[in-house]
Amino acid sequence: MKRYKNIGFVVLIILSAAPALSQGAWHKEKGKGFFKLAQSSIISDQFYSPEGTIQDIKTAGVHITSLYGEYGLSDRWTVAAYVPFFFRNTINEQEFAISPNVEAGDESNSFGDTDIAIQYGILKKGPWVLSTSLLLGLPLGETSGGTSGVLQSGDGEFNQLLRVHGGYSFYPAPFWAAGYAGFNNRTQDFSDEVRFGAEVGVTVGSNFFAVLKLDIVESLMNGEAATSQTGIFSNNLEFTSFGPELSYVFDNGWGISAAAFGALNGQNILASPAFSIGLVYDLK
Repeated sequence: MKRYKNIGFVVLIILSAAPALSQGAWHKEKGKGFFKLAQSSIISDQFYSPEGTIQDIKTAGVHITSLYGEYGLSDRWTVAAYVPFFFRNTINEQEFAISPNVEAGDESNSFGDTDIAIQYGILKKGPWVLSTSLLLGLPLGETSGGTSGVLQSGDGEFNQLLRVHGGYSFYPAPFWAAGYAGFNNRTQDFSDEVRFGAEVGVTVGSNFFAVLKLDIVESLMNGEAATSQTGIFSNNLEFTSFGPELSYVFDNGWGISAAAFGALNGQNILASPAFSIGLVYDLK
């Protein structure tokens, strides 16, 4: 059973990869918004063990079709939501070279754990911005999918992630930089987490956006939920991820995006990159 564990790395990476146009600390002004329909995937035959070493596993895949949106309620308040409405897990069939035995694969298709968030703009002075946000992770996903019962699109626990964001615009130069620090309270005896992130971005013309993102998740190791459970969400999951996101938005507000994120190190996570493509709409 151990070979199936922790294929949930892609979920955390994708959730941490906010759309490039949101620029992290910059909340939306009243009536403005950003929306994204995305397809994200990770396929891996290796994972970082609880000790942080890379081990071979049976090839597993996670494929998520999701909707993301953020909208400015006022010049200080922004609401956002991430809805993975089609969450597909797969485990490949395995044939053994030294015997005729075949180990069957497995699959599941379901709705995933959903995030809703609200962000408040504390300060906007010159090139500096400061904001805070509260993200609620709703346990709407399946906790025992597939024939084996080990495939999950959710972990059954309720997250409350409080973050502080800061950003700086180098305008009139087309660059920006931002970062955040946060604390994630988890229920069902899962360990709480501290999270950190940073990004640097550039705008080319008025249509092309490129961002490099860094995200760090560290477990406080204060929960008793099993760390060796099968499925895609594990207790005491940790990683440092890094990668680019590129977006091109046409003058009518519609556009496309692509992203790739991988783990520089980790614990209880897949050791393969996650890829995402999307259709975006920038409501100005």
